[in-house]
Amino acid sequence: MRVHRSPLRSRLGALLAVAVFLPKPALAQQQAVQPLESVSAAAQAAAEQSLLAGNDAASGASVVVGQLDPRLRLPACDTPLEGFVPGSMQGRTNVTVGVRCTGATPWTVYVPVRVSAPRPVVVLTRPVPRGAPLTAQDIDVELREVGGLGSGYFEDPAAVLGKVLTRPGSPGQVVVPTLVAGAVAVKRGQQVTLTANSGGILVRMEGTALADGSIGDRLKVKNNSSARVIEGTVLSDGSVEIGL
Repeated sequence: MRVHRSPLRSRLGALLAVAVFLPKPALAQQQAVQPLESVSAAAQAAAEQSLLAGNDAASGASVVVGQLDPRLRLPACDTPLEGFVPGSMQGRTNVTVGVRCTGATPWTVYVPVRVSAPRPVVVLTRPVPRGAPLTAQDIDVELREVGGLGSGYFEDPAAVLGKVLTRPGSPGQVVVPTLVAGAVAVKRGQQVTLTANSGGILVRMEGTALADGSIGDRLKVKNNSSARVIEGTVLSDGSVEIGL
């Protein structure tokens, strides 16, 4: 038996079939999205607040928020965004700051933030050859980023005056601990005075340095009287203090 469909029924069925495959309503398609600028602003505010709670703000520290992925689409938050810093920012260069929405559609994202914290550091003002002792004319103090100075740095020029360079230095170079060494106060084979304090009595004797030594170095010396090899500390006057 043949079934005849009316043109109206066929047309309605076709429309219903097409409706099944139609995209979601335009309103759902155009769901409000949270502006990424507001997320970055919340991250920056949280990072700056964390700096204010520590000592870095006093030194002129600032923060630079990293760029978010422009493809990131977060539902618009119906409550104010909350920024938070996991842990402390003090002394750190690269940190991650969280931003969350606690509204009807909650979400949390993490934003990379770089801390710019310049510190006063000792730098060279002119070329200095290897082995040359540093003078006041060779150094100055400048504000520099210290995040990359893993080996440390000096803030007080007096801490490096008189020290010698372990390799050639150039203008503007930061003076780091590995760049300098104490000036040689005692040379190998040099006759030195050995001093020792025994019961409040200062004992002096003659000795021979068995290596070069700077002020404050531990140095092996030979007691000229007993031929014993002993170890002592090089003093600023070139003598070596030993223990009895």
